[in-house]
Amino acid sequence: MADPTIFCAAIQPVCGFINQAGLPAATARRFSSFACIERNHRLLRKAKEDLQAIKKMVRGQVDLETNNLNECDPRVDLWLKRVATVLLDPIDQECDRLMQSSCLCRSVVGFGKRYSLGKRIAELLEDLAGLIEEGNQFKTFASKRLPEFVEERPRTQTFGIEPVLRDLRKSFDSIDVSIIGVWGPGGVGKTTLLNTFNNELKTWGRDYQVAIMVEVSNSGTLNKAAIQRTITDRLGLPWNDTETEEARARFLAKALSRKKFVILLDDIRSKFQLEDVGIPTPDSGSKSKLILTSRYENVCYQMGANQSLIKMEYLEKEAAWELFRSNLSAKAIKAKSHLSQTML
Repeated sequence: MADPTIFCAAIQPVCGFINQAGLPAATARRFSSFACIERNHRLLRKAKEDLQAIKKMVRGQVDLETNNLNECDPRVDLWLKRVATVLLDPIDQECDRLMQSSCLCRSVVGFGKRYSLGKRIAELLEDLAGLIEEGNQFKTFASKRLPEFVEERPRTQTFGIEPVLRDLRKSFDSIDVSIIGVWGPGGVGKTTLLNTFNNELKTWGRDYQVAIMVEVSNSGTLNKAAIQRTITDRLGLPWNDTETEEARARFLAKALSRKKFVILLDDIRSKFQLEDVGIPTPDSGSKSKLILTSRYENVCYQMGANQSLIKMEYLEKEAAWELFRSNLSAKAIKAKSHLSQTML
């Protein structure tokens, strides 16, 4: 069997002659990839080890960031996928098999296989060099995860609110309506209505960029900071405790004005200016929507719900009876479960 190492050493002067003769670099590379396949294979193994080490470092940084709920940089993610593909290439096994073949230097078939494999090794070396350089240049590995379009609200059983929900959907779909008011006495289910509608937006409200539900309940003094904090968190923006409410309101209004939003304000007891908390008043031009609930009809009017006002009343007898039976059944099931655990 011919010794591949002797073959490579013997052919090296020819490679040097090709380079000195000023032949095209491509020609020299092709001949070198054929003649010095063993040397290139050793370089390939070393490059794979270097790439594995860099991959381990990058993956560690990504895991650290994702543990903090950040999102992997798309460029880093693409790099990791490319690295995984390259490292799975079976070229090492193919090269070992070819080196063990007795026909390596004694047949046309052997020379053909050597040339094809040598070319692949040379190309793979270039790919590995590019990936190593790219991996060493990463400075950031992740970014803050963008908030979900809809933040899921607590799901509760609904009885008798379907007609109101249909009216709300109809008003919401109207291009002429920007502010919708829902009013009715306390305990009638307005919060349940908004929670249900908010969750529905996840499946059919994709035309919008963000939905934000805010619990206002300004029976006393309006808590502007709490409302601003909710909006800030949903937009994924930084919170600055030293910033004044006025400055923060201007900043939030500018951020929201760049988005097509749905804001749901629950339990407004008295009128306030939307701009004072950082909510730009939606109109047909912005195509954003504001839905608010209140115990008082006049508050809905004062907040701008002039084109769409929905009254929500206490459950009808049949729906109320279903709710009563549901609550009774739930309590019975809970009591039965507790009794069973006590007897065990």
